[in-house]
Amino acid sequence: MKITLRELIVFAYLTVIMMVSKKVLAFLPNIEIVTTLTIIFSLIYKYKSLYISIIFVLILGFIDGFAIWWLIYLITWPTIVIISVLLRKILLKNHIGLSIYCGLCGFFFSIFFILQNLVLYGPYTTFTYFLSGIPYDTIHMIGNFFIMLFLGKPIYALIIRLNKQYLNY
Repeated sequence: MKITLRELIVFAYLTVIMMVSKKVLAFLPNIEIVTTLTIIFSLIYKYKSLYISIIFVLILGFIDGFAIWWLIYLITWPTIVIISVLLRKILLKNHIGLSIYCGLCGFFFSIFFILQNLVLYGPYTTFTYFLSGIPYDTIHMIGNFFIMLFLGKPIYALIIRLNKQYLNY
């Protein structure tokens, strides 16, 4: 996946937008726009959006520290990119389906943390973690769904317009 200098610059800006949006919305429990942006970038840039997600996770590690959660981020975000690219044709045809998929990515995100806890702490602690996380996972899924539903098309159109202007896509 060779990228041009212009793409690198655009990807750097998009990574900064993801980071700023994460930090600005950090006061809200499990409400974030990063999933929506990751999916939209995947639909537009396909596998090249892996650069954005990996750089995002690396910067997040430098800012928040490299702890066990960071490894899950390093797995989850690129996985969401790959699945989004593989489902691209289907997702681009149906905005409601795209919004549902975005909501499910919130649950998908939690699955990785549940698996991590199962390995590190065993089934009893993991079950407690799972039960205590249900309200937050629900908020995450609903938030992702509505963010994609209402902001997905405008963000997608804006990035397409910027690509025509700066990348000649």
